[in-house]
Amino acid sequence: MSGLIGDKEKAKFIFFAVDDDAELPKKADMLNHFPDCKYNVYKAWGHFRSTFSDLEGMLHIKRNGVDAGRFWTSPRYISHAYRITTDCQPDSFFVMKYGNSLVGFYEISHEQLVELEKLLEYWRGFIELLDKMKETVKNFKLGKNAAALLKVSDNSMSNPDEEAIKQLFSNYGEQAAEQMVAKMKDWQSKVKWK
Repeated sequence: MSGLIGDKEKAKFIFFAVDDDAELPKKADMLNHFPDCKYNVYKAWGHFRSTFSDLEGMLHIKRNGVDAGRFWTSPRYISHAYRITTDCQPDSFFVMKYGNSLVGFYEISHEQLVELEKLLEYWRGFIELLDKMKETVKNFKLGKNAAALLKVSDNSMSNPDEEAIKQLFSNYGEQAAEQMVAKMKDWQSKVKWK
């Protein structure tokens, strides 16, 4: 269970990306746009940084697809989260005022965070598999060179069907990568508050 959500089943969040805390909404502004709300502010690099890291990993994969790689060092997409208790929907004036720093409005449950963790774990394994497949292609070339250097006769090494190898590995995993990115987008759609 994530402490970021608190002791409730799920929580509403407003995520921001700012360089300066002065760009964040103040209490009066929050109460103006979300009357009678209660909220807590969390920094992405604080106590709940692993949860923020998962959320940022999802955003990074969603934006970059397979090029996101393992995202061990994904860029900072979120600097702060406002966990808010309100029945009000975000209004367009709030969105306009903070649009440059606003990442999104989300309502996330503990189960959904576990689901995201699993998606990211599968993503990392998938990327590792793709990397190993790239190495396999290189190994065929190394095998051909080794057979020539050692002056041994083995057609499977010295004369592999390079066209078949290229055809097998050139688009390996692309459709699966697109489906994994789609799963990230689906997850994000499920947790969007607005």
